[in-house]
Amino acid sequence: MSFYKLHANLIHEIDCIKNDGDDYFESHPTMIRETECGTYRECSPIRWSRFAYKFEITKIQKPHVIVFSFPDDKKRTFCVMDGRTYDISMGIATGREIPISGKMLQCELIFWPRWTNCTIMFASWDENAPAASSRIEIYELNEDAFSFSGGLKKQEGYRKIGFQWEDPCTRFMTIGAFDGKDWSTRIAEYAASIKQNVIVYPLSWYWGCLYPSEIDATDYLESLVDRQSNSYMNALSTTYDWVAETIEALGRYNIDFIGSFQTYRFYKLLQTANSDRESVYAGKYTINNITFDGNNLYEFVEFRTFSKCKDRQNCQ
Repeated sequence: MSFYKLHANLIHEIDCIKNDGDDYFESHPTMIRETECGTYRECSPIRWSRFAYKFEITKIQKPHVIVFSFPDDKKRTFCVMDGRTYDISMGIATGREIPISGKMLQCELIFWPRWTNCTIMFASWDENAPAASSRIEIYELNEDAFSFSGGLKKQEGYRKIGFQWEDPCTRFMTIGAFDGKDWSTRIAEYAASIKQNVIVYPLSWYWGCLYPSEIDATDYLESLVDRQSNSYMNALSTTYDWVAETIEALGRYNIDFIGSFQTYRFYKLLQTANSDRESVYAGKYTINNITFDGNNLYEFVEFRTFSKCKDRQNCQ
Protein backbone atom coordinates (compact mmCIF):
# COMPACT_ATOMS: atom_id res chain seq x y z
CA MET A 1 0.00 0.00 0.00
CA SER A 2 1.23 3.49 -0.82
CA PHE A 3 2.95 5.51 1.88
CA TYR A 4 0.43 8.37 1.67
CA LYS A 5 -2.57 6.04 2.07
CA LEU A 6 -1.13 4.71 5.32
CA HIS A 7 -0.21 8.03 6.86
CA ALA A 8 -2.29 10.80 5.26
CA ASN A 9 -5.68 12.46 4.95
CA LEU A 10 -7.09 13.70 1.65
CA ILE A 11 -7.65 17.47 1.84
CA HIS A 12 -8.06 18.51 -1.83
CA GLU A 13 -9.15 16.99 -5.13
CA ILE A 14 -8.66 18.77 -8.46
CA ASP A 15 -10.40 17.52 -11.58
CA CYS A 16 -8.13 18.65 -14.42
CA ILE A 17 -10.97 18.30 -16.91
CA LYS A 18 -12.61 21.32 -15.32
CA ASN A 19 -11.51 24.92 -15.67
CA ASP A 20 -11.75 26.18 -12.08
CA GLY A 21 -11.93 29.90 -12.78
CA ASP A 22 -9.55 32.02 -10.72
CA ASP A 23 -7.77 28.89 -9.43
CA TYR A 24 -6.72 27.89 -12.94
CA PHE A 25 -4.08 29.26 -15.32
CA GLU A 26 -2.83 28.33 -18.78
CA SER A 27 -0.18 29.98 -20.95
CA HIS A 28 -1.56 28.60 -24.23
CA PRO A 29 -4.94 27.03 -25.06
CA THR A 30 -5.17 23.48 -23.71
CA MET A 31 -7.17 20.54 -25.06
CA ILE A 32 -9.41 18.00 -23.32
CA ARG A 33 -8.53 14.61 -24.77
CA GLU A 34 -10.73 11.51 -24.57
CA THR A 35 -8.61 8.41 -25.15
CA GLU A 36 -8.56 4.72 -24.31
CA CYS A 37 -6.53 5.41 -21.18
CA GLY A 38 -8.95 8.11 -19.96
CA THR A 39 -9.90 11.76 -20.29
CA TYR A 40 -7.33 14.42 -19.47
CA ARG A 41 -6.17 18.00 -20.05
CA GLU A 42 -3.23 18.43 -22.39
CA CYS A 43 -0.95 21.38 -23.13
CA SER A 44 -0.47 22.73 -26.62
CA PRO A 45 2.45 21.18 -28.59
CA ILE A 46 4.43 24.42 -28.13
CA ARG A 47 7.53 24.12 -25.93
CA TRP A 48 7.13 25.71 -22.46
CA SER A 49 3.33 25.75 -22.72
CA ARG A 50 1.81 25.06 -19.31
CA PHE A 51 -1.25 24.99 -17.12
CA ALA A 52 -1.52 25.31 -13.34
CA TYR A 53 -3.89 25.20 -10.37
CA LYS A 54 -3.95 27.01 -7.06
CA PHE A 55 -4.94 25.31 -3.80
CA GLU A 56 -4.96 26.20 -0.12
CA ILE A 57 -3.50 24.34 2.85
CA THR A 58 -3.68 25.15 6.57
CA LYS A 59 -0.54 23.56 8.01
CA ILE A 60 2.56 25.20 6.61
CA GLN A 61 5.94 23.49 7.11
CA LYS A 62 4.15 20.16 7.60
CA PRO A 63 4.69 17.31 5.12
CA HIS A 64 2.06 16.86 2.40
CA VAL A 65 1.79 14.55 -0.61
CA ILE A 66 0.61 15.41 -4.10
CA VAL A 67 -0.69 12.52 -6.20
CA PHE A 68 -1.26 13.35 -9.85
CA SER A 69 -2.44 11.18 -12.73
CA PHE A 70 -1.07 11.45 -16.26
CA PRO A 71 -1.57 9.52 -19.51
CA ASP A 72 1.14 7.19 -20.76
CA ASP A 73 -0.14 7.15 -24.33
CA LYS A 74 2.53 8.94 -26.41
CA LYS A 75 5.80 10.83 -26.20
CA ARG A 76 5.70 13.38 -23.39
CA THR A 77 8.41 15.35 -21.62
CA PHE A 78 7.17 17.68 -18.93
CA CYS A 79 7.87 19.18 -15.53
CA VAL A 80 5.63 19.24 -12.49
CA MET A 81 6.52 22.15 -10.21
CA ASP A 82 5.18 24.95 -8.03
CA GLY A 83 6.64 27.74 -10.17
CA ARG A 84 8.44 29.41 -7.25
CA THR A 85 10.80 26.87 -5.67
CA TYR A 86 12.00 23.28 -6.03
CA ASP A 87 9.68 22.15 -3.22
CA ILE A 88 7.35 20.60 -5.80
CA SER A 89 9.61 19.42 -8.59
CA MET A 90 9.49 16.33 -10.79
CA GLY A 91 10.19 15.41 -14.40
CA ILE A 92 8.06 12.99 -16.45
CA ALA A 93 9.18 11.36 -19.70
CA THR A 94 7.10 8.81 -21.64
CA GLY A 95 7.41 7.19 -25.05
CA ARG A 96 11.18 6.82 -24.87
CA GLU A 97 13.18 3.84 -23.55
CA ILE A 98 10.21 2.35 -21.69
CA PRO A 99 7.37 1.16 -23.96
CA ILE A 100 4.09 3.08 -23.77
CA SER A 101 1.58 1.31 -21.52
CA GLY A 102 -1.56 3.01 -22.79
CA LYS A 103 -2.67 3.51 -19.18
CA MET A 104 -3.31 6.38 -16.82
CA LEU A 105 -0.37 6.40 -14.38
CA GLN A 106 0.07 8.01 -10.97
CA CYS A 107 2.99 9.81 -9.35
CA GLU A 108 3.40 10.68 -5.68
CA LEU A 109 5.39 13.73 -4.64
CA ILE A 110 6.05 14.75 -1.04
CA PHE A 111 6.45 18.45 -0.18
CA TRP A 112 6.65 20.79 2.79
CA PRO A 113 4.56 23.90 1.94
CA ARG A 114 6.03 27.28 2.84
CA TRP A 115 2.77 29.20 2.51
CA THR A 116 -0.95 28.53 2.78
CA ASN A 117 -1.48 29.49 -0.89
CA CYS A 118 0.13 26.79 -3.03
CA THR A 119 0.35 26.07 -6.76
CA ILE A 120 1.05 23.09 -8.97
CA MET A 121 2.06 23.57 -12.61
CA PHE A 122 2.45 21.18 -15.55
CA ALA A 123 4.93 22.54 -18.10
CA SER A 124 5.98 21.00 -21.43
CA TRP A 125 9.75 20.69 -21.65
CA ASP A 126 9.99 19.79 -25.35
CA GLU A 127 8.06 20.67 -28.47
CA ASN A 128 5.44 18.08 -29.49
CA ALA A 129 5.78 16.25 -26.15
CA PRO A 130 3.00 18.00 -24.18
CA ALA A 131 2.31 17.91 -20.46
CA ALA A 132 -0.99 16.36 -19.42
CA SER A 133 -2.94 15.37 -16.32
CA SER A 134 -6.40 14.11 -15.44
CA ARG A 135 -6.55 14.45 -11.68
CA ILE A 136 -4.66 15.87 -8.70
CA GLU A 137 -5.05 14.88 -5.06
CA ILE A 138 -3.40 16.63 -2.11
CA TYR A 139 -2.89 14.73 1.14
CA GLU A 140 -1.87 16.03 4.54
CA LEU A 141 0.47 13.62 6.29
CA ASN A 142 -0.31 12.56 9.83
CA GLU A 143 1.98 13.49 12.71
CA ASP A 144 3.24 9.89 12.89
CA ALA A 145 4.42 9.85 9.26
CA PHE A 146 8.06 10.35 10.29
CA SER A 147 7.92 8.76 13.69
CA PHE A 148 10.73 6.33 12.91
CA SER A 149 12.90 5.97 15.99
CA GLY A 150 16.36 4.55 16.42
CA GLY A 151 19.00 3.93 13.80
CA LEU A 152 18.83 1.67 10.80
CA LYS A 153 20.47 -1.68 11.47
CA LYS A 154 23.48 -2.46 9.32
CA GLN A 155 24.62 -5.97 8.63
CA GLU A 156 27.82 -7.15 7.02
CA GLY A 157 27.61 -6.79 3.25
CA TYR A 158 24.46 -4.65 3.42
CA ARG A 159 23.28 -2.92 0.27
CA LYS A 160 23.38 0.87 0.12
CA ILE A 161 20.24 2.47 -1.24
CA GLY A 162 19.22 6.08 -0.95
CA PHE A 163 19.09 9.50 -2.59
CA GLN A 164 21.67 11.03 -4.90
CA TRP A 165 21.65 14.67 -6.04
CA GLU A 166 23.33 15.17 -9.41
CA ASP A 167 22.78 18.92 -8.95
CA PRO A 168 22.74 20.71 -5.55
CA CYS A 169 19.47 22.37 -6.63
CA THR A 170 19.88 25.08 -3.99
CA ARG A 171 19.23 23.54 -0.59
CA PHE A 172 17.05 26.37 0.71
CA MET A 173 14.65 26.13 -2.24
CA THR A 174 13.87 22.45 -1.58
CA ILE A 175 11.74 20.50 0.93
CA GLY A 176 10.40 23.79 2.33
CA ALA A 177 13.68 24.58 4.06
CA PHE A 178 14.33 28.14 5.25
CA ASP A 179 17.67 27.26 6.81
CA GLY A 180 20.27 24.51 6.97
CA LYS A 181 18.83 22.80 10.04
CA ASP A 182 15.42 22.45 8.37
CA TRP A 183 17.05 20.94 5.31
CA SER A 184 19.31 18.40 7.03
CA THR A 185 16.67 17.35 9.58
CA ARG A 186 14.00 16.72 6.97
CA ILE A 187 16.35 14.82 4.68
CA ALA A 188 17.33 12.56 7.59
CA GLU A 189 13.78 11.99 8.87
CA TYR A 190 12.36 11.26 5.45
CA ALA A 191 15.20 8.93 4.43
CA ALA A 192 14.96 6.98 7.68
CA SER A 193 11.16 6.66 7.47
CA ILE A 194 11.39 4.89 4.10
CA LYS A 195 14.48 2.89 5.10
CA GLN A 196 17.09 4.68 2.96
CA ASN A 197 20.61 4.28 4.33
CA VAL A 198 22.81 6.63 2.26
CA ILE A 199 22.70 10.22 0.99
CA VAL A 200 24.98 11.40 -1.87
CA TYR A 201 25.20 15.18 -2.27
CA PRO A 202 27.52 17.52 -4.26
CA LEU A 203 30.17 19.38 -2.29
CA SER A 204 31.29 21.43 -5.29
CA TRP A 205 29.58 22.74 -8.38
CA TYR A 206 29.95 25.26 -11.19
CA TRP A 207 30.94 28.04 -8.81
CA GLY A 208 33.52 26.12 -6.81
CA CYS A 209 33.26 24.73 -3.28
CA LEU A 210 29.90 24.55 -1.55
CA TYR A 211 31.60 24.06 1.84
CA PRO A 212 34.17 26.02 3.86
CA SER A 213 37.54 25.02 2.43
CA GLU A 214 40.99 25.96 3.69
CA ILE A 215 42.69 25.34 0.35
CA ASP A 216 40.15 26.45 -2.25
CA ALA A 217 37.72 29.32 -2.76
CA THR A 218 34.16 29.10 -1.50
CA ASP A 219 32.55 31.13 -4.22
CA TYR A 220 29.06 30.21 -5.32
CA LEU A 221 25.47 31.32 -5.75
CA GLU A 222 23.00 30.44 -3.01
CA SER A 223 19.27 30.65 -3.65
CA LEU A 224 16.95 31.62 -0.81
CA VAL A 225 13.19 32.02 -0.41
CA ASP A 226 11.83 34.04 2.50
CA ARG A 227 8.54 33.65 4.34
CA GLN A 228 6.93 36.36 2.21
CA SER A 229 7.54 34.33 -0.98
CA ASN A 230 10.43 36.51 -2.17
CA SER A 231 13.34 34.79 -3.91
CA TYR A 232 16.99 35.86 -3.69
CA MET A 233 20.31 34.85 -5.21
CA ASN A 234 23.35 35.52 -3.01
CA ALA A 235 26.94 35.34 -4.27
CA LEU A 236 28.87 34.04 -1.27
CA SER A 237 32.58 33.88 -0.52
CA THR A 238 32.14 31.92 2.72
CA THR A 239 29.67 29.51 4.26
CA TYR A 240 29.17 27.68 7.55
CA ASP A 241 29.90 23.96 7.88
CA TRP A 242 26.52 22.63 6.79
CA VAL A 243 28.20 19.36 5.77
CA ALA A 244 29.03 18.54 9.41
CA GLU A 245 25.48 19.54 10.37
CA THR A 246 24.05 17.18 7.74
CA ILE A 247 26.32 14.28 8.73
CA GLU A 248 25.26 14.75 12.35
CA ALA A 249 21.55 14.71 11.43
CA LEU A 250 21.96 11.58 9.30
CA GLY A 251 24.07 9.92 11.97
CA ARG A 252 21.13 9.92 14.38
CA TYR A 253 19.52 7.33 12.08
CA ASN A 254 22.74 5.52 11.13
CA ILE A 255 22.54 6.86 7.56
CA ASP A 256 25.79 7.23 5.57
CA PHE A 257 26.80 10.42 3.79
CA ILE A 258 28.87 10.52 0.58
CA GLY A 259 30.08 13.84 -0.78
CA SER A 260 30.45 14.09 -4.57
CA PHE A 261 32.79 16.54 -6.28
CA GLN A 262 32.69 18.31 -9.63
CA THR A 263 36.41 18.97 -9.95
CA TYR A 264 36.31 21.15 -13.05
CA ARG A 265 35.55 24.27 -11.03
CA PHE A 266 38.23 24.07 -8.34
CA TYR A 267 40.31 27.22 -8.63
CA LYS A 268 43.55 25.46 -7.70
CA LEU A 269 43.02 23.18 -10.66
CA LEU A 270 42.09 26.06 -12.95
CA GLN A 271 45.52 27.58 -12.38
CA THR A 272 47.17 24.56 -14.02
CA ALA A 273 44.55 23.91 -16.71
CA ASN A 274 45.78 23.56 -20.29
CA SER A 275 43.17 24.25 -22.97
CA ASP A 276 45.63 24.56 -25.87
CA ARG A 277 44.10 21.99 -28.20
CA GLU A 278 47.17 21.47 -30.37
CA SER A 279 49.53 20.98 -27.44
CA VAL A 280 47.16 18.47 -25.83
CA TYR A 281 46.89 16.49 -29.05
CA ALA A 282 50.67 16.53 -29.21
CA GLY A 283 50.82 14.86 -25.79
CA LYS A 284 51.05 17.75 -23.32
CA TYR A 285 49.42 17.26 -19.90
CA THR A 286 45.93 18.63 -19.23
CA ILE A 287 43.31 18.25 -16.51
CA ASN A 288 40.57 19.32 -18.94
CA ASN A 289 37.98 16.80 -20.04
CA ILE A 290 38.10 15.57 -23.63
CA THR A 291 35.05 14.12 -25.37
CA PHE A 292 34.87 10.41 -26.16
CA ASP A 293 35.81 10.94 -29.83
CA GLY A 294 38.84 13.07 -28.94
CA ASN A 295 37.64 15.98 -31.07
CA ASN A 296 36.64 18.49 -28.42
CA LEU A 297 38.60 19.85 -25.46
CA TYR A 298 36.44 21.28 -22.70
CA GLU A 299 37.73 24.84 -22.35
CA PHE A 300 36.42 25.63 -18.90
CA VAL A 301 39.27 28.07 -18.22
CA GLU A 302 37.46 30.54 -20.47
CA PHE A 303 34.49 30.69 -18.11
CA ARG A 304 34.44 33.83 -15.99
CA THR A 305 34.38 33.23 -12.26
CA PHE A 306 32.92 35.38 -9.53
CA SER A 307 36.25 35.67 -7.77
CA LYS A 308 37.69 37.35 -10.88
CA CYS A 309 34.80 39.80 -11.35
CA LYS A 310 35.01 43.19 -9.72
CA ASP A 311 31.26 43.65 -10.08
CA ARG A 312 29.61 40.41 -8.96
CA GLN A 313 26.16 41.50 -10.10
CA ASN A 314 27.36 41.75 -13.71
CA CYS A 315 29.29 38.48 -13.84
CA GLN A 316 28.24 36.08 -16.55
